[in-house]
Amino acid sequence: MKTIIAFITLLSFSNFSAYTQDFEEINDIIIQDNNIYIKVYVNSKGPYNFIFDSGASGIGRIDQHLISELGLKVVDSIENSDGHNIKTEPLIGIEKLKFGRIELKNISLMSRDYNKKKKDIPIDGFIGRDFFEDYLLTIDCPNRKMIVSKDSLNVLEKDILPYTKPFYIKGRVGSIDTTFLFDTGSNLSLHFPKSIIDRLHFENTSNKIMARRANTEFILQEAILKDDLKLGLIKAKNQTIFYSEKATWINVGMDFMKHYKITFDQKRKLVKIE
Repeated sequence: MKTIIAFITLLSFSNFSAYTQDFEEINDIIIQDNNIYIKVYVNSKGPYNFIFDSGASGIGRIDQHLISELGLKVVDSIENSDGHNIKTEPLIGIEKLKFGRIELKNISLMSRDYNKKKKDIPIDGFIGRDFFEDYLLTIDCPNRKMIVSKDSLNVLEKDILPYTKPFYIKGRVGSIDTTFLFDTGSNLSLHFPKSIIDRLHFENTSNKIMARRANTEFILQEAILKDDLKLGLIKAKNQTIFYSEKATWINVGMDFMKHYKITFDQKRKLVKIE
């Protein structure tokens, strides 16, 4: 009993984070416009509003305005493809990048202007999936918190979903077994390939969105999916989705994920949604 009481005392130690040696609960994340904003410190300055993007490889990106604000320097460059053209992007040297108790030192981040369009919360940068590659990361969207630990998911649990490439998992729509990509950087709900939606039962709405990928604009058609969608133990009905010719798999965005608790285990290549 004394051990349990001591553990509870540790959890209530701070309204920002509760932790033991291998556990941290961060309670000040913001979900707005279907983006996850987290508080990040750059070279011990901040906090700054970074978006967590599970679809982004690497450690992260930094907005251009922070370069002059913090006196950051270009340390190298990298070739980056937008799907059509290859551009040379500057790499900005960062002495320390810190979120919660995770601190990475002597790294370099690509930089762009992420605030060309005015937003309610300015974007100071992005945190990519590699930032958490050594940790078990749980995003509890309904309760607006993230849990970081050194634990692992149990592959034997029924609701555990394995993947080979982050974060492409297998699921089912109607009678079709197919691939889903968990992408917290997308603010859509579910973006279907037209090749898959044409094999399902759905009803178009009057809503269409003009989207842009690289240098190409295309139409996203909204529809109500009549078939059940199954991911692990989650079964969703009558989902509002979008589809287009540009999608090659079903992209699962934050407008869907914000209703669930999602855990990413990159060490064992497992995902859990509940």
